[in-house]
This record gives sequence, C-alpha cells and structure tokens, in this order.
Amino acid sequence: MKAVLNAVLDGKIKSFRNEFLDHARDVFFEDGKTFHSGEFGLHREKLVRRFLRSFVPHRLAISTGFVVNSENSIATQADVVIFDSAQSPLIESDNDQLFFAAEAVCAIGEVKSCQTKSELPETLRKLAAQKQIKHLAWTGPASRVGSIGNEKQLITFLICEEIRNSDREATAPDEINKAILKAYEEATPPVPAELRHNLVLSLKQGLGVYSQEGFSPTLRAVPYFGAPNQFMWVAPSEPNGTDHIALFCALLFDLTHKAETFTAPMLKYMATPRVSYSHGVQLNVSDPSEERAAEVIKRQFEFKDGNDVAILGAKSDAPS
Repeated sequence: MKAVLNAVLDGKIKSFRNEFLDHARDVFFEDGKTFHSGEFGLHREKLVRRFLRSFVPHRLAISTGFVVNSENSIATQADVVIFDSAQSPLIESDNDQLFFAAEAVCAIGEVKSCQTKSELPETLRKLAAQKQIKHLAWTGPASRVGSIGNEKQLITFLICEEIRNSDREATAPDEINKAILKAYEEATPPVPAELRHNLVLSLKQGLGVYSQEGFSPTLRAVPYFGAPNQFMWVAPSEPNGTDHIALFCALLFDLTHKAETFTAPMLKYMATPRVSYSHGVQLNVSDPSEERAAEVIKRQFEFKDGNDVAILGAKSDAPS
C-alpha cells in the first residue's frame, strides 16, 4: 500500500512543481516577459491552494483573505488561509474580500514567484504579524490563546520558486539561514521564537526547518521556545528533485492535523447591543366560570455586554 500511496502523492507533487515552475510561465510569459504580472501571481496562488488540498485534513477549508481578531487587529491579506469552516461564519465584504475570525484559523501562507533575499525579512515579519493576531483569539469565555502551546499557535509558511540574490542568482543555503536570523534579530523589536515561521519552501532549492543548538540535528517544524534556534536547510537529493516538497507536505499535514481551532465568539466581534426588549408573552387563562381576566406575564431581557444576557424582572406565579 505504501508504494501505491507514494506513487499517487509523488505524481501530485511532480505535477504541481511542473505547473508552478514551467506551465505558469508558458501561459503568462512571452519573449521572456510577463504580459500580466498580477494575474501570473494570482494563478500561482491558486495552484498552491489547489495542491495543498491533498495534504491538509478535509475538516479544514482553504481560501485567501484577511485574518482578524476581536480586538480589531488585522494584517495584510494572506495568500493561503487554512481554517475550520465549522467554527466561524464566512464573512465577505461587498468587494468580495473574505475575513476570517482568528479563532477558526490554524495556518496561513505566503506565495512568492521569486523571493529576493533583500525582501525576505519583510515577508517573514509579515508572517510574524499574522501569527501574533491569534495570540488574542479566544479559547473560551474568558481565556485567550496567548503565546504558549504549539497546537494553539498559528502555523505560518512561505512557498516560492526560488530565493535569489539581487543579481538574480540563487542564494546559497547558508546565506538563506543568515538572512532569516537577521530578519528576526534586527527587527524592532526583535521577533521572539513563538512568532517565527514554521516552514520555508523553495521549490528549486529546498526546505527550511529548525534544529536546536547543542543537540544532534533533529528536524523540527516548530520553533523552540526559550532556546537558541538554528535554521536547517534540507536540499533535494538530486537536481530537480521533489523529496523536499514531499517533506513539506508531510510536515504541514502533521501540523494542521494537530492544530486546535476554536469557535469564534461573534458577539465579541460585533458592536455591543445596548437595548432592552420584551421577548415572548405568556398567557395564563383562568377557568371562564371563575370570571377572572387572563393574566399576562412578560419576560424582559437586556444585553449587559457582548457575552452575557441579564433577565430583568421575575415571572409571577400563576394563580391557583
């Protein structure tokens, strides 16, 4: 069975690599130049989302849009949003922009055609800002995600064709590792471990993961908390190889399978109602022979805040 599954998944991976690297250029390039760079980028983003569908648990949906929390924190649009559709309504603006409550989102990704080394810090810091938004997401009536607990944290990743120097040459793996470390340590303020990315995939060069200093290198897709992080680059075993892409897929499935999502508390996202109103009318009708009028008992409700409903007034006992 392993050989059968491996053949199917390997075929999907190779097909995706070919579509992303070659076919997309055949469609959107002419004489070495793209005639619509915006559509070229959108096409590649769609390819990624379609490809990831095979490696993300089906209880999760995949889309693109903006992640927000109840504190009105919102980052720039994410190319890939992996979320639990059962935990949050689909919120769409009149301009077809999609918004996702942070509680229901478990992963986001950025898709780049060619990521330059000079712009890599900006991309990684953008992912860190996205991850921080979920820290204020609610896990219950009075508890938040915070920065502790790997399964609760937002998973972040970057997928690109290649990471390049300014001269358009491929950046060496050790230089990529240095650029990643510099991006986090030289930020103002420095980016802590809990906000750092999970995976960096270059389809041509390899996969960026983690190991820990002082230990034999152990592949890890989650940054170490409270310990120095060492970035490890896993290169393909042969030119044009895809084993690093397969490793990315396996790690992403494992991360999203374990990821926790929570029900979005919609009242916290909405303006707090400040109105009182009557809700329902109960009629107690006496025996007509007793010649007593019907008694009307009302229950009145009032929103105290976004979470609680107070009942004003008590129900009187029905006449015996």
